[in-house]
Amino acid sequence: FGTMAGVASPSLNPNSGLDEKKLSQLRTIRSAFAAELNDSSWSLVAPGDRKEESELSRQLEVKILQGMQEKHKVNSMPKVFNLGDVVPLLSDAGSVIVQDEFSNCFLSSGYHPWNWNIYLLPAWILGIILRYCILFPIRLSILIAGSFFTMVGLVYSYKFISDPAKRQKSQLRLMQFYCSVFVAAWSGVIRYHGTRPVKRPNQVFVANHTTVFDIVILQQNFCFSIVGQKHPGTLGFFQEYVLSCLGCLWFDRKSSKDREQTAQKIKEHVNDETKLPLLIFPEGTCVNNSYCVMFKKGAFEIGATVHPVAIKYNKIFSDPFWNSREQSFPRHLFNLMTSWAVVCDVWYLQPQTRQPNETAEEFSNRVKKMIADKAGLINVPWDGYLKYFKPSERFVEERRRIFASSIVSRYSQMNLAEMEEDFTVTDISPDRLKKRNVASPK
Repeated sequence: FGTMAGVASPSLNPNSGLDEKKLSQLRTIRSAFAAELNDSSWSLVAPGDRKEESELSRQLEVKILQGMQEKHKVNSMPKVFNLGDVVPLLSDAGSVIVQDEFSNCFLSSGYHPWNWNIYLLPAWILGIILRYCILFPIRLSILIAGSFFTMVGLVYSYKFISDPAKRQKSQLRLMQFYCSVFVAAWSGVIRYHGTRPVKRPNQVFVANHTTVFDIVILQQNFCFSIVGQKHPGTLGFFQEYVLSCLGCLWFDRKSSKDREQTAQKIKEHVNDETKLPLLIFPEGTCVNNSYCVMFKKGAFEIGATVHPVAIKYNKIFSDPFWNSREQSFPRHLFNLMTSWAVVCDVWYLQPQTRQPNETAEEFSNRVKKMIADKAGLINVPWDGYLKYFKPSERFVEERRRIFASSIVSRYSQMNLAEMEEDFTVTDISPDRLKKRNVASPK
Protein backbone atom coordinates (compact mmCIF):
# COMPACT_ATOMS: atom_id res chain seq x y z
CA PHE A 1 0.00 0.00 0.00
CA GLY A 2 2.88 2.33 0.80
CA THR A 3 4.28 2.09 -2.74
CA MET A 4 0.90 2.87 -4.27
CA ALA A 5 0.68 5.90 -2.01
CA GLY A 6 3.90 7.23 -3.45
CA VAL A 7 6.35 5.85 -0.87
CA ALA A 8 8.35 2.68 -0.60
CA SER A 9 6.89 -0.15 1.42
CA PRO A 10 8.64 -2.97 3.28
CA SER A 11 10.03 -5.69 1.05
CA LEU A 12 7.46 -8.45 0.79
CA ASN A 13 9.65 -11.44 1.45
CA PRO A 14 10.03 -13.83 4.39
CA ASN A 15 12.99 -11.85 5.73
CA SER A 16 11.19 -8.51 5.79
CA GLY A 17 10.28 -8.72 9.48
CA LEU A 18 6.52 -8.88 8.83
CA ASP A 19 4.48 -11.91 9.84
CA GLU A 20 2.85 -14.01 7.13
CA LYS A 21 -0.60 -12.52 7.85
CA LYS A 22 0.63 -8.97 7.21
CA LEU A 23 2.49 -10.09 4.08
CA SER A 24 -0.68 -11.70 2.79
CA GLN A 25 -2.70 -8.54 3.46
CA LEU A 26 -0.21 -6.34 1.61
CA ARG A 27 -0.13 -8.71 -1.35
CA THR A 28 -3.92 -8.78 -1.45
CA ILE A 29 -4.16 -4.97 -1.46
CA ARG A 30 -1.67 -4.60 -4.29
CA SER A 31 -3.24 -7.43 -6.29
CA ALA A 32 -6.66 -5.81 -5.94
CA PHE A 33 -5.50 -2.54 -7.49
CA ALA A 34 -3.56 -4.45 -10.14
CA ALA A 35 -6.74 -6.31 -11.06
CA GLU A 36 -8.62 -3.02 -11.41
CA LEU A 37 -6.02 -1.82 -13.92
CA ASN A 38 -5.98 -5.15 -15.72
CA ASP A 39 -9.71 -4.89 -16.38
CA SER A 40 -9.49 -1.31 -17.63
CA SER A 41 -8.58 0.17 -20.98
CA TRP A 42 -4.94 0.15 -19.82
CA SER A 43 -4.77 -3.67 -19.95
CA LEU A 44 -2.61 -3.67 -23.10
CA VAL A 45 -0.90 -0.29 -23.32
CA ALA A 46 1.07 1.97 -21.01
CA PRO A 47 0.47 5.71 -20.63
CA GLY A 48 2.36 7.61 -23.28
CA ASP A 49 2.55 11.15 -21.91
CA ARG A 50 2.10 13.22 -18.75
CA LYS A 51 -1.61 13.70 -19.38
CA GLU A 52 -2.22 9.96 -19.54
CA GLU A 53 -0.04 9.40 -16.47
CA SER A 54 -2.20 11.91 -14.61
CA GLU A 55 -5.37 10.11 -15.70
CA LEU A 56 -4.02 6.74 -14.59
CA SER A 57 -2.86 8.26 -11.29
CA ARG A 58 -6.33 9.76 -10.76
CA GLN A 59 -7.94 6.35 -11.27
CA LEU A 60 -5.60 4.83 -8.70
CA GLU A 61 -6.34 7.60 -6.20
CA VAL A 62 -10.08 6.99 -6.53
CA LYS A 63 -9.65 3.25 -5.93
CA ILE A 64 -7.42 3.77 -2.89
CA LEU A 65 -9.73 6.36 -1.32
CA GLN A 66 -12.77 4.15 -1.88
CA GLY A 67 -10.95 1.34 -0.08
CA MET A 68 -10.11 3.65 2.84
CA GLN A 69 -13.70 4.84 3.13
CA GLU A 70 -14.93 1.25 3.37
CA LYS A 71 -12.23 0.38 5.89
CA HIS A 72 -12.93 3.37 8.15
CA LYS A 73 -16.72 3.17 8.26
CA VAL A 74 -17.73 4.01 11.81
CA ASN A 75 -20.40 1.34 12.13
CA SER A 76 -17.95 -1.36 11.05
CA MET A 77 -15.20 -0.46 13.56
CA PRO A 78 -15.00 -0.96 17.33
CA LYS A 79 -15.96 2.08 19.37
CA VAL A 80 -12.88 1.84 21.59
CA PHE A 81 -9.73 3.32 20.12
CA ASN A 82 -6.76 0.94 19.90
CA LEU A 83 -3.22 1.16 18.62
CA GLY A 84 -4.08 -0.84 15.53
CA ASP A 85 -6.04 2.13 14.17
CA VAL A 86 -2.87 4.09 13.44
CA VAL A 87 -0.62 1.20 12.43
CA PRO A 88 -1.31 1.66 8.66
CA LEU A 89 -0.31 5.33 8.85
CA LEU A 90 2.79 4.56 10.91
CA SER A 91 3.70 1.86 8.39
CA ASP A 92 3.40 4.35 5.52
CA ALA A 93 5.63 6.84 7.33
CA GLY A 94 8.28 4.36 8.41
CA SER A 95 8.44 2.61 5.06
CA VAL A 96 9.62 5.76 3.27
CA ILE A 97 13.19 4.90 4.20
CA VAL A 98 12.91 1.29 3.07
CA GLN A 99 13.41 0.19 -0.53
CA ASP A 100 11.08 -2.55 -1.68
CA GLU A 101 10.92 -5.02 -4.52
CA PHE A 102 8.65 -2.78 -6.56
CA SER A 103 11.05 0.17 -6.57
CA ASN A 104 13.96 -2.12 -7.36
CA CYS A 105 12.24 -3.24 -10.56
CA PHE A 106 12.89 0.16 -12.13
CA LEU A 107 16.34 1.04 -10.79
CA SER A 108 19.23 1.37 -13.21
CA SER A 109 22.42 -0.42 -12.28
CA GLY A 110 24.17 2.94 -11.99
CA TYR A 111 27.81 3.82 -12.40
CA HIS A 112 30.31 2.53 -9.86
CA PRO A 113 33.74 4.17 -10.22
CA TRP A 114 36.66 1.78 -10.07
CA ASN A 115 39.51 4.15 -11.05
CA TRP A 116 40.27 4.86 -7.42
CA ASN A 117 44.06 4.57 -7.44
CA ILE A 118 47.05 5.41 -9.61
CA TYR A 119 47.34 1.84 -10.89
CA LEU A 120 43.79 1.68 -12.31
CA LEU A 121 43.50 5.26 -13.56
CA PRO A 122 45.57 4.70 -16.77
CA ALA A 123 43.44 1.69 -17.70
CA TRP A 124 40.27 3.73 -17.14
CA ILE A 125 41.54 6.60 -19.31
CA LEU A 126 42.53 4.14 -22.04
CA GLY A 127 39.02 2.64 -21.95
CA ILE A 128 37.41 6.09 -22.27
CA ILE A 129 39.58 6.92 -25.30
CA LEU A 130 38.86 3.56 -26.94
CA ARG A 131 35.09 3.71 -26.44
CA TYR A 132 34.41 7.38 -27.20
CA CYS A 133 37.16 8.28 -29.67
CA ILE A 134 37.58 5.07 -31.66
CA LEU A 135 34.61 2.71 -31.28
CA PHE A 136 31.88 5.36 -31.25
CA PRO A 137 32.88 7.05 -34.57
CA ILE A 138 33.10 3.63 -36.25
CA ARG A 139 29.71 2.57 -34.90
CA LEU A 140 28.11 5.87 -35.86
CA SER A 141 29.43 5.49 -39.41
CA ILE A 142 27.95 2.00 -39.59
CA LEU A 143 24.56 3.26 -38.40
CA ILE A 144 24.46 6.18 -40.84
CA ALA A 145 25.57 4.06 -43.83
CA GLY A 146 23.12 1.29 -42.94
CA SER A 147 20.25 3.76 -42.58
CA PHE A 148 21.04 5.26 -45.98
CA PHE A 149 21.10 1.91 -47.79
CA THR A 150 17.89 0.82 -46.04
CA MET A 151 16.03 3.98 -47.10
CA VAL A 152 17.26 3.64 -50.68
CA GLY A 153 16.17 -0.01 -50.73
CA LEU A 154 12.70 0.79 -49.40
CA VAL A 155 12.17 3.58 -51.94
CA TYR A 156 13.26 1.22 -54.72
CA SER A 157 10.86 -1.51 -53.54
CA TYR A 158 7.90 0.90 -53.46
CA LYS A 159 8.66 2.43 -56.85
CA PHE A 160 9.94 -0.45 -58.96
CA ILE A 161 8.61 -3.75 -57.54
CA SER A 162 4.99 -4.13 -58.58
CA ASP A 163 4.38 -7.69 -57.32
CA PRO A 164 3.09 -7.35 -53.70
CA ALA A 165 4.55 -10.69 -52.58
CA LYS A 166 8.01 -9.92 -53.95
CA ARG A 167 7.85 -6.39 -52.57
CA GLN A 168 7.03 -7.59 -49.07
CA LYS A 169 9.75 -10.25 -49.20
CA SER A 170 12.29 -7.62 -50.24
CA GLN A 171 11.16 -5.22 -47.53
CA LEU A 172 11.30 -7.86 -44.81
CA ARG A 173 14.89 -8.62 -45.76
CA LEU A 174 15.67 -4.93 -45.57
CA MET A 175 14.13 -4.78 -42.07
CA GLN A 176 16.29 -7.64 -40.86
CA PHE A 177 19.33 -5.97 -42.44
CA TYR A 178 18.50 -2.68 -40.74
CA CYS A 179 18.14 -4.39 -37.35
CA SER A 180 21.52 -6.06 -37.92
CA VAL A 181 22.96 -2.59 -38.55
CA PHE A 182 21.72 -1.42 -35.15
CA VAL A 183 23.16 -4.50 -33.45
CA ALA A 184 26.50 -3.90 -35.19
CA ALA A 185 26.40 -0.28 -33.97
CA TRP A 186 26.45 -1.63 -30.40
CA SER A 187 29.04 -4.36 -31.12
CA GLY A 188 26.17 -6.65 -30.20
CA VAL A 189 26.64 -10.33 -29.41
CA ILE A 190 23.19 -11.97 -29.60
CA ARG A 191 22.76 -15.69 -29.02
CA TYR A 192 19.44 -17.32 -29.95
CA HIS A 193 18.36 -20.57 -28.33
CA GLY A 194 15.50 -22.89 -29.18
CA THR A 195 13.38 -23.36 -32.27
CA ARG A 196 13.29 -20.37 -34.60
CA PRO A 197 9.76 -18.91 -35.03
CA VAL A 198 7.68 -20.02 -38.00
CA LYS A 199 4.86 -18.07 -39.63
CA ARG A 200 1.55 -19.71 -38.62
CA PRO A 201 -1.97 -18.44 -37.92
CA ASN A 202 -3.42 -18.07 -34.43
CA GLN A 203 -0.19 -17.49 -32.54
CA VAL A 204 1.26 -14.62 -30.53
CA PHE A 205 4.77 -14.13 -29.12
CA VAL A 206 5.21 -12.55 -25.67
CA ALA A 207 8.50 -11.42 -24.13
CA ASN A 208 9.84 -9.60 -21.10
CA HIS A 209 10.67 -5.95 -21.78
CA THR A 210 13.87 -4.08 -20.93
CA THR A 211 14.41 -1.56 -23.71
CA VAL A 212 12.77 -0.39 -26.92
CA PHE A 213 15.62 -2.16 -28.71
CA ASP A 214 14.21 -5.54 -27.62
CA ILE A 215 12.25 -5.24 -30.86
CA VAL A 216 15.46 -4.79 -32.88
CA ILE A 217 17.08 -7.84 -31.30
CA LEU A 218 14.08 -10.06 -32.04
CA GLN A 219 13.43 -8.63 -35.52
CA GLN A 220 17.01 -9.40 -36.53
CA ASN A 221 16.28 -13.11 -36.22
CA PHE A 222 12.65 -13.15 -37.41
CA CYS A 223 10.17 -10.50 -38.56
CA PHE A 224 7.23 -9.77 -36.28
CA SER A 225 4.30 -7.39 -36.31
CA ILE A 226 4.20 -5.19 -33.24
CA VAL A 227 1.58 -3.21 -31.31
CA GLY A 228 2.31 0.44 -30.56
CA GLN A 229 1.23 4.05 -30.43
CA LYS A 230 0.85 6.10 -33.59
CA HIS A 231 3.25 9.06 -33.51
CA PRO A 232 3.41 12.26 -35.56
CA GLY A 233 6.50 13.77 -37.18
CA THR A 234 9.65 11.83 -38.04
CA LEU A 235 8.70 8.77 -35.99
CA GLY A 236 5.30 8.77 -37.66
CA PHE A 237 7.05 8.78 -41.03
CA PHE A 238 9.01 5.68 -40.05
CA GLN A 239 5.82 3.98 -38.86
CA GLU A 240 3.95 4.84 -42.04
CA TYR A 241 6.61 4.02 -44.63
CA VAL A 242 9.47 2.05 -43.05
CA LEU A 243 7.51 -0.33 -40.81
CA SER A 244 4.39 -0.62 -42.94
CA CYS A 245 5.69 -3.84 -44.49
CA LEU A 246 5.46 -5.54 -41.07
CA GLY A 247 1.70 -5.03 -40.73
CA CYS A 248 2.02 -3.40 -37.30
CA LEU A 249 -1.02 -2.34 -35.28
CA TRP A 250 -0.86 1.38 -34.50
CA PHE A 251 -3.43 3.08 -32.32
CA ASP A 252 -4.11 6.56 -30.97
CA ARG A 253 -3.46 6.68 -27.21
CA LYS A 254 -5.61 9.81 -26.87
CA SER A 255 -8.67 7.82 -27.86
CA SER A 256 -9.91 5.54 -25.07
CA LYS A 257 -12.16 3.78 -27.60
CA ASP A 258 -9.11 3.02 -29.74
CA ARG A 259 -7.36 1.46 -26.73
CA GLU A 260 -10.39 -0.65 -25.93
CA GLN A 261 -10.55 -1.90 -29.52
CA THR A 262 -6.92 -3.02 -29.49
CA ALA A 263 -7.76 -6.52 -28.23
CA GLN A 264 -10.23 -7.03 -31.09
CA LYS A 265 -7.63 -5.86 -33.62
CA ILE A 266 -5.13 -8.31 -32.17
CA LYS A 267 -7.60 -11.19 -32.43
CA GLU A 268 -8.30 -10.37 -36.08
CA HIS A 269 -4.58 -10.10 -36.80
CA VAL A 270 -3.58 -13.44 -35.27
CA ASN A 271 -6.37 -15.27 -37.11
CA ASP A 272 -5.16 -13.97 -40.48
CA GLU A 273 -2.64 -16.47 -41.85
CA THR A 274 -1.27 -13.88 -44.29
CA LYS A 275 -0.06 -11.67 -41.42
CA LEU A 276 3.26 -11.90 -39.61
CA PRO A 277 3.24 -13.28 -36.05
CA LEU A 278 2.39 -10.67 -33.46
CA LEU A 279 4.95 -9.65 -30.82
CA ILE A 280 3.65 -8.23 -27.52
CA PHE A 281 5.42 -7.09 -24.35
CA PRO A 282 2.72 -7.77 -21.74
CA GLU A 283 4.58 -6.05 -18.89
CA GLY A 284 3.55 -2.80 -20.56
CA THR A 285 6.68 -0.95 -19.44
CA CYS A 286 10.46 -1.36 -19.41
CA VAL A 287 11.86 -3.26 -16.42
CA ASN A 288 15.55 -3.42 -15.48
CA ASN A 289 16.10 -7.06 -16.55
CA SER A 290 16.53 -8.22 -12.96
CA TYR A 291 12.81 -8.55 -12.25
CA CYS A 292 9.73 -9.67 -14.14
CA VAL A 293 6.55 -7.75 -13.21
CA MET A 294 2.90 -8.62 -13.78
CA PHE A 295 1.81 -9.50 -17.33
CA LYS A 296 -1.30 -7.77 -18.65
CA LYS A 297 -3.88 -10.42 -19.45
CA GLY A 298 -5.14 -8.87 -22.71
CA ALA A 299 -2.78 -10.93 -24.87
CA PHE A 300 -3.87 -14.14 -23.11
CA GLU A 301 -7.63 -13.74 -23.64
CA ILE A 302 -7.74 -14.00 -27.43
CA GLY A 303 -7.50 -17.80 -27.62
CA ALA A 304 -4.21 -17.90 -29.55
CA THR A 305 -1.22 -20.14 -28.90
CA VAL A 306 1.28 -18.18 -26.83
CA HIS A 307 5.00 -18.50 -27.59
CA PRO A 308 7.07 -17.27 -24.60
CA VAL A 309 10.36 -15.49 -25.38
CA ALA A 310 12.90 -14.87 -22.61
CA ILE A 311 15.48 -12.09 -23.03
CA LYS A 312 18.47 -11.74 -20.72
CA TYR A 313 21.23 -9.11 -21.00
CA ASN A 314 24.74 -9.38 -19.62
CA LYS A 315 25.19 -6.22 -17.55
CA ILE A 316 28.96 -6.59 -17.29
CA PHE A 317 29.40 -4.91 -20.66
CA SER A 318 26.45 -2.49 -20.69
CA ASP A 319 23.15 -1.66 -19.00
CA PRO A 320 20.44 -1.84 -21.68
CA PHE A 321 17.59 -0.79 -19.36
CA TRP A 322 15.81 2.28 -20.69
CA ASN A 323 14.44 4.46 -17.92
CA SER A 324 12.43 6.89 -20.03
CA ARG A 325 11.95 9.23 -17.05
CA GLU A 326 15.68 9.81 -16.77
CA GLN A 327 16.94 9.24 -20.33
CA SER A 328 15.74 10.50 -23.66
CA PHE A 329 15.74 8.08 -26.58
CA PRO A 330 18.86 9.68 -28.24
CA ARG A 331 20.70 9.53 -24.91
CA HIS A 332 19.77 5.87 -24.47
CA LEU A 333 21.04 5.05 -27.97
CA PHE A 334 24.24 7.02 -27.31
CA ASN A 335 24.86 5.06 -24.10
CA LEU A 336 24.56 1.76 -25.95
CA MET A 337 26.82 2.93 -28.77
CA THR A 338 29.52 4.03 -26.31
CA SER A 339 29.38 0.86 -24.20
CA TRP A 340 31.80 -1.99 -24.64
CA ALA A 341 29.16 -4.28 -26.16
CA VAL A 342 25.56 -5.42 -25.84
CA VAL A 343 25.60 -9.11 -24.95
CA CYS A 344 22.23 -10.83 -24.92
CA ASP A 345 20.67 -14.30 -24.84
CA VAL A 346 17.24 -15.01 -26.34
CA TRP A 347 15.34 -18.22 -25.61
CA TYR A 348 12.33 -19.32 -27.66
CA LEU A 349 10.40 -21.48 -25.20
CA GLN A 350 7.79 -24.17 -25.78
CA PRO A 351 4.42 -22.80 -27.02
CA GLN A 352 1.65 -22.73 -24.44
CA THR A 353 -2.13 -22.95 -24.70
CA ARG A 354 -4.78 -22.04 -22.16
CA GLN A 355 -5.82 -25.05 -20.11
CA PRO A 356 -9.46 -25.97 -19.36
CA ASN A 357 -10.85 -23.97 -16.42
CA GLU A 358 -7.74 -21.77 -16.45
CA THR A 359 -8.41 -18.03 -16.27
CA ALA A 360 -6.54 -15.55 -18.44
CA GLU A 361 -4.78 -14.21 -15.34
CA GLU A 362 -3.62 -17.69 -14.32
CA PHE A 363 -2.46 -18.34 -17.87
CA SER A 364 -0.45 -15.12 -17.96
CA ASN A 365 1.13 -15.89 -14.58
CA ARG A 366 2.15 -19.35 -15.76
CA VAL A 367 3.81 -17.97 -18.89
CA LYS A 368 5.48 -15.20 -16.88
CA LYS A 369 6.98 -17.75 -14.51
CA MET A 370 8.40 -19.70 -17.46
CA ILE A 371 10.10 -16.59 -18.82
CA ALA A 372 11.39 -15.47 -15.41
CA ASP A 373 12.81 -18.89 -14.60
CA LYS A 374 14.57 -19.24 -17.95
CA ALA A 375 16.08 -15.74 -17.93
CA GLY A 376 17.00 -15.87 -14.24
CA LEU A 377 14.70 -12.99 -13.33
CA ILE A 378 12.99 -12.41 -9.97
CA ASN A 379 9.28 -13.09 -10.45
CA VAL A 380 7.22 -10.44 -8.63
CA PRO A 381 3.44 -9.83 -8.72
CA TRP A 382 3.52 -6.02 -8.90
CA ASP A 383 1.81 -4.11 -11.68
CA GLY A 384 4.36 -2.01 -13.56
CA TYR A 385 1.81 0.75 -14.13
CA LEU A 386 1.96 1.62 -10.43
CA LYS A 387 5.25 3.42 -11.11
CA TYR A 388 3.17 6.13 -12.81
CA PHE A 389 1.27 6.83 -9.59
CA LYS A 390 2.26 10.00 -7.74
CA PRO A 391 -0.15 11.14 -5.00
CA SER A 392 -1.52 14.65 -5.38
CA GLU A 393 -2.05 17.14 -2.55
CA ARG A 394 -5.79 16.54 -2.85
CA PHE A 395 -5.25 12.81 -2.34
CA VAL A 396 -3.08 13.33 0.77
CA GLU A 397 -5.62 15.72 2.29
CA GLU A 398 -8.49 13.35 1.51
CA ARG A 399 -6.71 10.48 3.27
CA ARG A 400 -6.25 12.68 6.34
CA ARG A 401 -9.88 13.77 6.25
CA ILE A 402 -11.19 10.20 6.03
CA PHE A 403 -9.09 9.02 8.97
CA ALA A 404 -9.85 12.10 11.09
CA SER A 405 -13.59 11.92 10.45
CA SER A 406 -13.66 8.26 11.46
CA ILE A 407 -11.89 9.01 14.77
CA VAL A 408 -14.09 12.03 15.55
CA SER A 409 -17.28 10.12 14.74
CA ARG A 410 -16.28 7.19 16.93
CA TYR A 411 -15.35 9.34 19.92
CA SER A 412 -18.57 11.36 19.63
CA GLN A 413 -20.48 8.12 20.23
CA MET A 414 -18.48 7.14 23.30
CA ASN A 415 -19.33 7.92 26.92
CA LEU A 416 -16.63 10.19 28.29
CA ALA A 417 -17.08 8.71 31.77
CA GLU A 418 -16.32 5.26 30.40
CA MET A 419 -13.24 6.65 28.70
CA GLU A 420 -12.08 8.17 32.00
CA GLU A 421 -12.44 4.80 33.73
CA ASP A 422 -10.28 3.19 31.03
CA PHE A 423 -7.40 5.43 32.08
CA THR A 424 -7.28 4.04 35.65
CA VAL A 425 -5.39 1.00 34.43
CA THR A 426 -2.99 2.56 31.98
CA ASP A 427 -2.29 6.00 33.45
CA ILE A 428 -0.88 5.84 37.04
CA SER A 429 1.16 9.02 37.04
CA PRO A 430 1.21 10.84 40.44
CA ASP A 431 -0.66 13.84 39.03
CA ARG A 432 -3.42 11.68 37.60
CA LEU A 433 -3.73 9.61 40.80
CA LYS A 434 -3.84 12.72 43.00
CA LYS A 435 -6.58 14.20 40.84
CA ARG A 436 -8.62 10.99 41.25
CA ASN A 437 -7.94 10.78 45.05
CA VAL A 438 -6.03 7.51 44.73
CA ALA A 439 -3.03 6.71 46.91
CA SER A 440 0.26 6.70 45.04
CA PRO A 441 1.84 3.24 44.88
CA LYS A 442 5.11 2.76 46.70
